[in-house]
Amino acid sequence: MTNPPLEDPGFEELKQSLVRLTGWDLTRFKENYLRRRVGARLRAVGAASWQDYSAVLAADPGELVRLKDRLTVHVTEFLRDADVWAALSESVLPRLLEAAAARPVRELRIWSAGCSSGEEPYSLAMLALEGARRQAKGVRVRVMASDLDAGVLERARAGIYSAEALRLVPAALREEFFVPAPEGNCAVGAELRRSVAWRVLDLFSSPPPPHLDLLLCRNVMIYFSRDLQQRLLQAFHQALRPNGVFVTGKTETILGPVRDSYRCLSAPARIFERA
Repeated sequence: MTNPPLEDPGFEELKQSLVRLTGWDLTRFKENYLRRRVGARLRAVGAASWQDYSAVLAADPGELVRLKDRLTVHVTEFLRDADVWAALSESVLPRLLEAAAARPVRELRIWSAGCSSGEEPYSLAMLALEGARRQAKGVRVRVMASDLDAGVLERARAGIYSAEALRLVPAALREEFFVPAPEGNCAVGAELRRSVAWRVLDLFSSPPPPHLDLLLCRNVMIYFSRDLQQRLLQAFHQALRPNGVFVTGKTETILGPVRDSYRCLSAPARIFERA
């Protein structure tokens, strides 16, 4: 089964239904991306048209949850992309921790934007806490984690992960920051849990947290138009402290007028500094 034609008026009606059901502004997503993602669920349930799939959504709340998951693409794991985490641990975080230690309020402020099920912010908190402990200057680590999907944030708050999900986490960090959970799973420990705050946040309608030392927004901007990417990059620049660090996904980069607002620290790892 192939997707119905994109120009079919039923697709516009389906998008309007989705806006009513989710409250999302779907105009921010690229049209072809929406068609692919919604079309995959249309085929999965055996609907013959956009109108038929709209009726399925109205009748089955579970299908709406599945579609929301498909649209927000929760693909993540602990310490995903080893070169990124090595650069953060070995060069970026030590410098940012030193700068935080020199401020009256000794706090390292990190934002994981589009955090999905929590692996990224917990990874950030682990490495930052470990770095602050080695530094021994009393810096408090504060990680803010946000996503548009309230359901996935609930799973992140619960902090229960399979042993396979932690396969890239060194044994010493697993022992330090996780505790055993039923059915062979691992639970986030108290110190790690205290370091991460969760928030449902729309990147375009809510202001970013201010005075950030480090901001990760990986594999999110690729779903938005170039104009909206520019808006996000400008907002991120304003949210970062001078010389704050911004990390994008491996398939993303900084282009357009806002490019001069950032300095590239590592092209392979997609790590940039606020200029």
